[in-house]
Amino acid sequence: MSQIYFLGQVKVTAAPSSDYTLTPLSGDQYTSCLCGSERKTLSWTMNPTALGVVNVTVTAEAVSSDASCDNEVVSVPDRGRVDVVTRPLIVKAEGLEVAKTHNWLLCPKGQYGVHETQTATNCS
Repeated sequence: MSQIYFLGQVKVTAAPSSDYTLTPLSGDQYTSCLCGSERKTLSWTMNPTALGVVNVTVTAEAVSSDASCDNEVVSVPDRGRVDVVTRPLIVKAEGLEVAKTHNWLLCPKGQYGVHETQTATNCS
């Protein structure tokens, strides 16, 4: 059994969504050399615009390049050039729920003024 050896440029991008924006921590996108069974960890900043289960999709694609990786020519395989991963993330609201109560105290007949009290309650 022969082992498939890949040496090439891999471009990783996040799919656009109306439920979130993903911003790479370095530059607009990630493109780097990947050799053999090497792994790389990439990170994004996520700004969700919806609560609940949000499906996040990321695509890794082998791309042609004039640049060399480890002083070797970059190759793009005929099969298996693109890998797409979708994972569900649960987005929960942050902070504390607050309930506000407004009360008005009216003075009895013969007294002057209106008094207002306001209470904020932490419901955690």
